[in-house]
Amino acid sequence: MAKLDSAGNFSFIHLPPGVYYIYALVDQGGYRYQNNEQLFAFADSAVVLPGAKPITLYASATPAKVKPSSVKAKPSKDKRLKFTTSLSDNKQDLLSKFSFSFETPLRDFDSSKVHFVTDTTFTPVTGAYQWSMDSTKKKVTLNYAWKENTPYHFILEKNFAIDTLGQQLLKLDTVSFSTKTREDYGKLVVRLRNLDLTHNPVLLFVQNGQVVYSFPLSAAIFSQALFVPGEYNLRIVNDRNKNGVWDPGEFFGKHLQPESVKPIQRKIIVKANLDNDFEIDVNAVAAPTTRPPVGVQGGPRSLLNPVNQR
Repeated sequence: MAKLDSAGNFSFIHLPPGVYYIYALVDQGGYRYQNNEQLFAFADSAVVLPGAKPITLYASATPAKVKPSSVKAKPSKDKRLKFTTSLSDNKQDLLSKFSFSFETPLRDFDSSKVHFVTDTTFTPVTGAYQWSMDSTKKKVTLNYAWKENTPYHFILEKNFAIDTLGQQLLKLDTVSFSTKTREDYGKLVVRLRNLDLTHNPVLLFVQNGQVVYSFPLSAAIFSQALFVPGEYNLRIVNDRNKNGVWDPGEFFGKHLQPESVKPIQRKIIVKANLDNDFEIDVNAVAAPTTRPPVGVQGGPRSLLNPVNQR
């Protein structure tokens, strides 16, 4: 047994000659692999001593699936339907969908009782749009191509939604908001040097350790006319099965390594109402701060657990 240092390196010393198999895990008690949500890595083949070369392990974990709660909600004295919206400061992002999030799962949602109108004249919206409900029945999302700098309103009839407690609105309600302008976004171009397109790369934009945007790449240049301003870390996923998302490893049965994720050293800052142009070498990754001691060694953990990166 060996523990990783702060740079993710490990080393076994004074091992007798023989055939070994190497595994790595986050210990949750007893140095045992207990479930697929536990960070875990394995070497593809046996290690034969003497003469073993340095080994890099790729760790992964399968994110836990959120299951609908089986606990029944208790009736409260307040009989009003309770919900929030995805709006921020009464502004709708041009690149995102609008959604209602309800405190209690819905028994019924009637989209014909949600009147989608625009402008100060409350003119009915023309063009295609569609409502959909998620599997928890607590979130309803609108799919619509937003126009910039435009006022919109949802006129909600009392019984547009009824939750499993039988609660609905007490009276007609209106949700009013406006969309952002194009000047609220930046134009973004990222030129990626030394990018291997044969590995089906996917470019990830990360904030606070969470993937916020994901784009499969067919060329070494990523370009988007409207991009949300902010500071981003970048990662490259080698998308082995071309499904556009990161897939974890599977030791039992398939003996399949996780898809590799490569962090890019350089951060980018996207500014609003500007052309943001970056040229980045994907191989310019920060070097380890310490060198592993002599013995059977492992390089830095090349894959940190990308939970919630799908």
